[in-house]
Amino acid sequence: MNIKMHRKTILILLSTICLWACNNQQNNEENTTPGTEQIQQDITSNFVVYQPQICIDNYLSSQNQDTITVLLWSQKQQRYLDSIPNETQTDAIEWYQDNNVELVLKLKNIEPLRIQYATALLYYSILKEGEKTAIVLVPDLAQMSNTNTCFVYEIANEKWNLIKSFDILTSFVFCDENEEPELNQWLIQKNGKWFYKDYTNWITEQDTCFHPLFENRAR
Repeated sequence: MNIKMHRKTILILLSTICLWACNNQQNNEENTTPGTEQIQQDITSNFVVYQPQICIDNYLSSQNQDTITVLLWSQKQQRYLDSIPNETQTDAIEWYQDNNVELVLKLKNIEPLRIQYATALLYYSILKEGEKTAIVLVPDLAQMSNTNTCFVYEIANEKWNLIKSFDILTSFVFCDENEEPELNQWLIQKNGKWFYKDYTNWITEQDTCFHPLFENRAR
């Protein structure tokens, strides 16, 4: 009788321990949070490596090609960025704005050009008018807008000097992938001279005329 009771007690005890262990394992699985590796993977998947843009052209002379290196600087972090939000991130613009980013263009020993709130270059080209040479830049701005600004610079005395800036629509960049984007709605050449049209003036003042690019200095 005592032996049977002991066996029964042992079986009950073993059953209780097994039941407790199963319940405890289930609770632990339900309460488990993602591990460090999973969290790190999620964070990494939201960002991509920032690749500096390289623009090669005859900026300083007609004989030699020069290279402009385009980097992204964060005023908040006080460093050049090596990663940026990928294209699927819906809050990318807020991230750029929070980091107070600016595009930095470096060309040889010329003082770097900084374009505030820009994340990349959408377009760049060289303009020539007589002995004058200018660089046209259209940055990708961290904003929700279909308008943008076209900047025209000349390089003199080891500095970037702004000739003109004028507003444009950014729809010019949405072209066939095998075609180069053109600014011919806003910047044209006629009889060897360059002319521009400002989108904001066109809308607000009904100014549909093209104006000489090099005759007046930057606004």
